[in-house]
Amino acid sequence: MTVDEELSRLEENIRRLKIEYEAYFNGGNPHPPNDTLYRVEQAIKRFSNDVSKLSAGHRFRFNQLWKRYKTSKLRTHIIKARARFHLITVSPMSACYKVKR
Repeated sequence: MTVDEELSRLEENIRRLKIEYEAYFNGGNPHPPNDTLYRVEQAIKRFSNDVSKLSAGHRFRFNQLWKRYKTSKLRTHIIKARARFHLITVSPMSACYKVKR
């Protein structure tokens, strides 16, 4: 797979992640899109490690995609989803623990 195809796939996954998080927060999907998030984060790590091997045009495109991912509301959605998941899984246990004391 060429670098252009990988960058296009990353762009598509970022777009899909945004749509899936919107569906999750609006109640259309009961689970956060962890698999898409994993694919996006792995692609970003892969490109970040090999940024010196990219041409100037590819580096510019990757930086634009990375900034779009980083600065959009998507990052806020991810943080909220992780906090929501943490509260769901930890709060009932801690509440039961406090009751048993």
